[in-house]
Amino acid sequence: IFHNNDHSPIFFKINLRVHAIFYRTIEFKF
Repeated sequence: IFHNNDHSPIFFKINLRVHAIFYRTIEFKF
């Protein structure tokens, strides 16, 4: 979603969790 702060590891980890939850919700919806 946010590809601006991919340089810092903290935001990278948060992005990984957010994307994982996001894709899981999509899988459950479909």
